[in-house]
Amino acid sequence: MAPIRFENSYAALPERFYARVHPEQAPRPELIRLNEPLAARFGLDIDWLKSADGVAMLSGVRLPESSEPIAMAYAGHQFGSLVPQLGDGRAHLIGELLDRDGLRFDVHLKGSGRTPFSRRGDGKAALGPVLREYIVSEAFAALGSPGTRSLAAVLTVDVQANLRYPMGDPGAAAFWLGAASVVPGSQVVVRGKVVKLSKNIMDKNWLHIEDGSGASGANSLVVLTTDDNAAIGDVVTATGTITPDKDFGYGYKYDVIMEQADIKK
Repeated sequence: MAPIRFENSYAALPERFYARVHPEQAPRPELIRLNEPLAARFGLDIDWLKSADGVAMLSGVRLPESSEPIAMAYAGHQFGSLVPQLGDGRAHLIGELLDRDGLRFDVHLKGSGRTPFSRRGDGKAALGPVLREYIVSEAFAALGSPGTRSLAAVLTVDVQANLRYPMGDPGAAAFWLGAASVVPGSQVVVRGKVVKLSKNIMDKNWLHIEDGSGASGANSLVVLTTDDNAAIGDVVTATGTITPDKDFGYGYKYDVIMEQADIKK
C-alpha cells in the first residue's frame, strides 16, 4: 500500500475541464534521480520512493487508490491565434498534495503516454529533456523563483530491448509538482459568442456563451454573471472567477459558473 494520500479537487470539476485517462505502462521503470529535499517538504517516505513500489508510482505503472489520473483541458494562444480546445498531450495530473505549510500542489507525470489531446504525438519524453528540466527547475528554486519542481526522473523503457529516440535518448518520465492550478475562486478567461442574455436577475446580467471547447470542437455552454452589457451574437472575452456546483435556488443550479465577469468585446 502506497504511503501517499492524494486529493483530487480538479477532478471534481465538470468533465469539460479534463479527460479521464491512465498513464501508459512502462515496461521496466528505473529511478534515475530523486529530489530528496523536495520529498521531505511533503513528508514523503524517501526509502519507499526508492523501492520498487515507489518507482512504480513515480513512473505511473501503479498509482495509489486515492489517485484519479486525468489529462487537463484548457484554451490558449497557439501560432498567434486563440485555440479554444487544447490539453495535456503527454502529461497526467494524478492528484494533489499539501506541503508542510498547508499549500496545495498539483502532482503531474510528464512523458507518461498518449491522452485524448495528443493529436499525432506519442505522449512520451526523452531522458535528456527530462534531466534538463530537473536541473533547471532546481536552479530556479535555488534562486527563489517560484515554479514547478521535479520530484523524480525515471527511465521508462528497457534500452537494451527498445529502439531509442531519434535524438539518441531513451524514454523517460518526470514526476513533478506545481502550485495547484484551478480551484474554486480561481480567475479564468474564456472567449465565445453570446447565445442567451437575461438582464437584471438578482441584480446581475446573465450571459450564456458558446466557447467551442466541447468534444471534437463542438460548442460548450459557459454561464456567467456580470455587471457589464452585451447583446446576443456578440463575441466577447470574459474574465472572472469560477465556482463549481453553484445553487442560487429557484431552479438556478449550475455545475460550474463564472461570477463577477468583466466583459470585453
